[in-house]
Amino acid sequence: MAAETDARASYPFTGGLFRVRLERQPSGALYEYVERVGAVIVLATTEVDFESHVITINNKGKDGGGQIELPGGNSGFRGTVSPAYTGLRELREETGYGYAPGDEPDISVLALKDGSRSIDYPRDLVVARNVQRLGEQQLDGDEDIEVLPPVSTRRLIREITHGETTLPAEVAVGFMIAKNELGYSGLIDWITKGEGEPQIFESFDPWLTPHN
Repeated sequence: MAAETDARASYPFTGGLFRVRLERQPSGALYEYVERVGAVIVLATTEVDFESHVITINNKGKDGGGQIELPGGNSGFRGTVSPAYTGLRELREETGYGYAPGDEPDISVLALKDGSRSIDYPRDLVVARNVQRLGEQQLDGDEDIEVLPPVSTRRLIREITHGETTLPAEVAVGFMIAKNELGYSGLIDWITKGEGEPQIFESFDPWLTPHN
């Protein structure tokens, strides 16, 4: 899946997290946009005692830690890096979980937040089903992340949909709306089995290779 390009767009500034896009309209007007590197959040499930559980972490280096979080990290500017590739990379690095070579990944990639009209900040949720522990974490030198015991999927979704969570607001709101659409059991079936994807999200083809 190749990144889309626009011959009328130019990028006078590109930094590590932001870049400025100038876009010439057919009318001749010049529009200015700020693009931020996208972020990916990973909801990864694994089986524990024949029941679906979610992989969670405690990012001790973030505001002192102490809160349950989902793995994730920065991806790239829109259309340059696959959110699915980023999500699986971050999952493997932060938790040691993922898919073994030869396994067929069972994932969904869903848009959570796109920013405003003039600021493009994509946030994507990667749902990775039935991942396995592959080895130790592969953390960067400045990261201090503890892998917590997996949490029951039903318990986590119940807490999210009842507002009893420290997860990002866009994740909580998205799941609450999805619960209203699918019902609680339907939401659990989608997360654990990929059945009945909610229509409130914009779905993407979960391409798994990096594109630069």
